[in-house]
Amino acid sequence: MRKLVWFLAFVAAALWSLMIWAGYAFLGWANEAVAGAPGAWGLPPDMALWVSWAGYLFEQLGQGAAIVIWILGLGLILLLAFVASLFFGARRNPPAERFPAPGRVERRVFRPDPQQAPPAVEPRPAPLRAPTINWGRSTDRR
Repeated sequence: MRKLVWFLAFVAAALWSLMIWAGYAFLGWANEAVAGAPGAWGLPPDMALWVSWAGYLFEQLGQGAAIVIWILGLGLILLLAFVASLFFGARRNPPAERFPAPGRVERRVFRPDPQQAPPAVEPRPAPLRAPTINWGRSTDRR
């Protein structure tokens, strides 16, 4: 199921990329169409200069906006895929581990009786310390 989630996420990311960059290409095409033939759109010649300038400005701003929106959309798609893969994640107790294999010794946990007093603990002896050896040095300083 996790593989399906990630496959669908990558398909969604590809479609998102296609939609964003097709929209940006349409913005450039519309700008060239208006700037290339101002008379066809019913604009006066001096107004065509302003429309062309504004179109190129919006195209450049549109490129930055398209990149930011594209990255935010991809991040959201991948975040949703990550959350879904956690939701559809691996099982906590796989069927193979639920039942021990034949001949396998199962571990038992020691649980003391709460009514019984704990056993007495004997004190440990102090650890032995190794003598310090001064190699090549005399201990008497004269």
